[in-house]
Amino acid sequence: MGMRISGVKTSADRLRAVAARASDPSPVINQLPRVFAEHVSKTFATNGASVAKPWHALTPQYRALKAKSGSPHTLVLTGRLKQSFAPGAPYNIDRRSKNRLVWGTKAPHARLHQIGSAGGQLPARPMLVVTPELRREVRRKVRAYIVEGRR
Repeated sequence: MGMRISGVKTSADRLRAVAARASDPSPVINQLPRVFAEHVSKTFATNGASVAKPWHALTPQYRALKAKSGSPHTLVLTGRLKQSFAPGAPYNIDRRSKNRLVWGTKAPHARLHQIGSAGGQLPARPMLVVTPELRREVRRKVRAYIVEGRR
């Protein structure tokens, strides 16, 4: 009487492949700037409603000024701030290594709009918000790459 165990080599090969992908997740890290840029673009398109509560309304005076300039959208006067989140755009931050990504914008006025002014003159209108949905999407992509090898 005996017992035969099969599939050990296949399982070991699969585990080695998972370990190799986990030690160099750069292929999936290279996908994340696009995911983040789409997330921020949706935030702008919904005036913040897609990530939290909608951004504070503009004052009537400033709304009128923006309408005259041809840009009625909140946080978009010249378009530079919104564009700075696009990969490769001026002020875009996109630093990658084998297992790390630093992404965002260094547009001079971005921080002020993100957190607002101390005295409340300018309300916070967060553009880059890590929502539970964004976390799930990033985890799903990382898991799909490391565990299944999907890019």
